[in-house]
Amino acid sequence: IIFCFDGDNAGRAAAWRAMNNSLISVTDAIQLKFLFLPDGHDPDSFVRQNSTKDFELLVKQSTPLTEYIIKYLTKNNDLVTSEKKVKFLNEIRPILKEMNAPKLLLLFKKRISELINLDIEEIDQILNALEREEKEVQEDLQKKKVIGGEKLLKDW
Repeated sequence: IIFCFDGDNAGRAAAWRAMNNSLISVTDAIQLKFLFLPDGHDPDSFVRQNSTKDFELLVKQSTPLTEYIIKYLTKNNDLVTSEKKVKFLNEIRPILKEMNAPKLLLLFKKRISELINLDIEEIDQILNALEREEKEVQEDLQKKKVIGGEKLLKDW
């Protein structure tokens, strides 16, 4: 499946939404790719101004899902500091959780490990720790709501 978008900011935002909405459909047999047209073009205007052959060349050069995700998340994050690497892992964690393609997921994690100079086991440890922290925060919020609600009832 190849998504085709305008190359402007609105097109890029739409592509990110489409990626998030489609992640659950990705399997090891179904691939997603992303194609961004030059600014000011939709597929029809591009073909009319250029040619079908030029459009087909763009299609062949479309960006695979995992490469697109990495490019998007590293556009404003050079991954130079530990804090930037943690930010990247925080942003990519929900994406990894949605993926239903075990082989692609493993290869994606390997690519991520190369980017941030950690091995896959270390990445899994960090992601699991982030998930535990998130659960603890949710549990604390729930406790505070219950305690706050009990206090309101007593005061009432």
